[in-house]
Amino acid sequence: MEKKEDGMNQHAQSRKIWALVLAGGEGKRMEPWIRGWLGEARPKQYCAFTGERTMLEHTMERAVAAAGSTRVVTVIGKGHWRWLDEPRRLFVPGRIVEQPENRGTGVGLLLGLAHILAEDPEADILVLPSDHFVHSSSRFLDYAAAAVDLANLREESLVMMAARPDRAETEYGWIEPRGRIVSGRYPGARGVARMLEKPGRARARAMYEEGCLWNTMVLAFRGRAFWKLFEELHPWVVGRFDPLLGVRGGRVDGEALAALYRTLPEVDLSRDVLQRVPARSLVLPMEGVLWCDWGRPERLKATVEELGLSANYPREAEMTV
Repeated sequence: MEKKEDGMNQHAQSRKIWALVLAGGEGKRMEPWIRGWLGEARPKQYCAFTGERTMLEHTMERAVAAAGSTRVVTVIGKGHWRWLDEPRRLFVPGRIVEQPENRGTGVGLLLGLAHILAEDPEADILVLPSDHFVHSSSRFLDYAAAAVDLANLREESLVMMAARPDRAETEYGWIEPRGRIVSGRYPGARGVARMLEKPGRARARAMYEEGCLWNTMVLAFRGRAFWKLFEELHPWVVGRFDPLLGVRGGRVDGEALAALYRTLPEVDLSRDVLQRVPARSLVLPMEGVLWCDWGRPERLKATVEELGLSANYPREAEMTV
């Protein structure tokens, strides 16, 4: 694994890959169960469900392996600094950006992207949600490198990494692939016919039977190309962020950023951006990678039991909320 990560770091340095980690979620669906376990509410990305590291720290390891420790930007939610320091200081290298308010995953991504592009206008971006389980990391990183390469080759496209479904899940986003394989260099890569977020039971069953894929929300794209794409869809929102591109590192006064956020609508990355641009998207299915969104206690428990992991929460704890 160390050799793999060293190789990816060298690749990242030569290609200027940046990792953008989204850690602004509040985890409301998991909150009752986590409160019962820990005695307090804590967003799930700041929890260590197995072992000693939190979900955010596991994500950070993948981010550093893909981009290097100096090219990681993490977007956190308002008031999340306390979770980075309690009960111990978490491993979060690079730059941490706190949102003054929650305006949806689309706005959170745009804020992080503004910081990166102000520093490096030619950046290749790998977006990583901080609260998903991935196994194995080395296999996942192979696909992440391929996704970034493909996004660089198809500069106007965004690449979505997808998981092979094992059930008709109604709480995930689905991707319907289309067309032939894009290139033999990227096995399984295809165009996108459409995306559907959290379908009903009948539609989820149909998509499962039709060979559709789960959207992991792991994305790769050219930074400037995605900024322009976002601007086409939400010109007023991007216009509010444009001044940040003129400030190195996107560093702005906290009060000014709070004032900016008060004017913004909520923009959901999946619903308001990705679902609207299937023709500009490619999908790269992962093989041999176990991926799970731990947004429900029962999903977490199922993964832990499947892999025989040692759980930090009481085994007898009620896992449904």
